[in-house]
Amino acid sequence: MKSDKLHKIAFLGLFTLLAAVPVLQSCDDDEKQKAVDLRYRVEDSYLLPASGTTNELSVTFQVKSTDPWEIFGENKGDWYAISPATGDNPEKTYDVTIKCEENTSLDDRIEVINIKSDYWTGKKFTLTQKGTAYLEYEGVDMIDKNGNVPEVFSVLSNQKWTAKVTDGEEWLSISQGASGMENGTVELKATPNTGAMRYGVITLYDRNGDKQQEVNVTQDGVQIEPAQPENGKWYEVEAVGGKLTIHVKANSRWGATKEIPSDETWYEFEQTEFDGSADLIINVAEYSTSSSVRNGTIILSSLSDEEGIEPVTTTIRIKQASSELSRTTVNEENKDVSGDYYFGSQLMPGRYNVYIGPFNGNMNMFFMINANPWTEFRWHVAGGKSDLSTTPWSQKVFSGAAGTVKTLDTNADNKLGWNILQEENETGTWIRVEWYLNDEFIISTISDGTQDWKVPGNILVEKGGQIMVRCNDGTLPLRKWEYIEPLKWGE
Repeated sequence: MKSDKLHKIAFLGLFTLLAAVPVLQSCDDDEKQKAVDLRYRVEDSYLLPASGTTNELSVTFQVKSTDPWEIFGENKGDWYAISPATGDNPEKTYDVTIKCEENTSLDDRIEVINIKSDYWTGKKFTLTQKGTAYLEYEGVDMIDKNGNVPEVFSVLSNQKWTAKVTDGEEWLSISQGASGMENGTVELKATPNTGAMRYGVITLYDRNGDKQQEVNVTQDGVQIEPAQPENGKWYEVEAVGGKLTIHVKANSRWGATKEIPSDETWYEFEQTEFDGSADLIINVAEYSTSSSVRNGTIILSSLSDEEGIEPVTTTIRIKQASSELSRTTVNEENKDVSGDYYFGSQLMPGRYNVYIGPFNGNMNMFFMINANPWTEFRWHVAGGKSDLSTTPWSQKVFSGAAGTVKTLDTNADNKLGWNILQEENETGTWIRVEWYLNDEFIISTISDGTQDWKVPGNILVEKGGQIMVRCNDGTLPLRKWEYIEPLKWGE
């Protein structure tokens, strides 16, 4: 008999404090209000195995309260014991253990545990113990391309189960063993394959009709499968060009061609015909003539002479980045600034570099977005030192908390930069800001609220930004500023 490999969820974190809002204990106006201070350290759920050591079948957590407390299961199950289940010492932090008995049934069992002090239920959490049911498989081999010999794999189980083709139904079927009780076999039948190697999925369902396993099935055929790029869509090549090597797994002769040779003269193949698995090597030229990414599509085709075999093709997409120089706009200033000086308008996401001459005074420089909330990314320079800050405030950025205070050579030119971009994560679209001093990275922060400040990313594009230099002491030689447009790979 098999059991799932399970581990308890470790309990972490500090005591959760739930100080109940004072409530009236009766309708009597003279009755005083009462508050309960119930504290605990416990997870939202625990998952235990069907069997194991005492430690593996137990969970322990802490409880403390100003009033007598109790812990109980809503379903009052008899398969676990809580010790202690009550407490009344307000000065003591209790270690509470729930110990489960071995579960010999197929099904999982679940209890909702309550932690209650006086009238206040401060916490409910779920305790789940796995049952003994299991459903596994073994012995899956490749199906012959002619489909003459059925493929059989084994099902290992202690319960009723069913099997169903869920991908590849047009060529794959179950000829025997679509259902069974405990251990069994599933026999697969496939139609003859005269083309590319193909893939199907058999899904195994338990006695309750819940999906438990996906069995991947392959039928032999012509194989020409290039390695997948990191992004799953295309290969990226830098503007400087160079060699791009792509491994291709194959079981026959194949060749490489360009989709539109007249438009794709910027790369060449070292070799165009191959026999079996090999590296496709592509020589890519340097790119500096445009600010747009350029695209190429490579077609890999089978070269089989075997009668009855259909031609097989697949494609590879490559994209070459435009050079940074082609995406850079330089704005000459050559101005001595005292007081406030504004430059740029409707500034979009990208890299901004501001070049200043020798300076030993006091100045602030702001990238401002006039939106709700008002947003700024700042440089502060005074006495040969630089510091950073934001509005809304981010403690991560200010006052050297992460080494943000830097030393400037006040007798030389310096370059102060931001890289300001929109960034998406699971919570939405935000602003990512990076600061650079003379091209040296200082710090990065994101406006999603995880680093103290929260600003929606859409305001950067909708409102645009503007830069202001405020020279409070001395005269600042403002040489120039430049904007580097972000690289846009497209879809």
